Amino acid sequence: MAPAKKARKKSRGNGKDTAKGSPLRMRGVHCTSLSYRFKVALEKFDLDALRSAVHAEADVKRSFHVVNTRDVATEDYHAHFEWRVRAKEEEVTIEIKYVASPVKSKPGEQEPFSDNLMHWVGQFFKHGDANAKIHSDFEFEAKKAFLSWFPLPLRTRIATLGGEAILDGIAVALPSEPDLVSRFFLSQIKDSVFVGIESERRIKFADFWLSKELQVERSFADKLIEVKS
Repeated sequence: MAPAKKARKKSRGNGKDTAKGSPLRMRGVHCTSLSYRFKVALEKFDLDALRSAVHAEADVKRSFHVVNTRDVATEDYHAHFEWRVRAKEEEVTIEIKYVASPVKSKPGEQEPFSDNLMHWVGQFFKHGDANAKIHSDFEFEAKKAFLSWFPLPLRTRIATLGGEAILDGIAVALPSEPDLVSRFFLSQIKDSVFVGIESERRIKFADFWLSKELQVERSFADKLIEVKS
């Protein structure tokens, strides 16, 4: 992780995601990003320890970090990590976003890296798990992705605008929350089909495995569109 300003030392994390399976390729499942948002009460989070780990002063209420790739030869992603204190609500918001493009770490750089960021962040939670709002994005070639239940793009006319309009995307709410998914988005723009999925589930930090998370997200995307191999 790129050090914050006024860094005096670097902290260490634990656990590599790739230790549980083969080297991870987000692009292998066509995922462009996968993000997690946690909201936790201050009494259930060690904020002082986090500030110390990222070299933030005691009065700092938020910071953002780019978390680099441990091994760009085997991993095709980096991560973003942001935290902010919401004093009025007496809670901390933690956001972790995995992005499908590697960022090479610098010589001598220490943990966390993108492959163990979730485990590293988990050490500051006073309990071993927490609810997360999750958003995943996928991109497919339009010539290989098919949406049988809704035609996209859809040409129409809007009388008040006096011309043709093209509906190139839809947002669908799911009140019954199948597979814990509350909403999804579909769009086709030029030669690409985009899928976005919003869900919420409990994350156990010690057991977190990004490869498994990607499989869960991709399996739901496969229920929305048909992808030719």
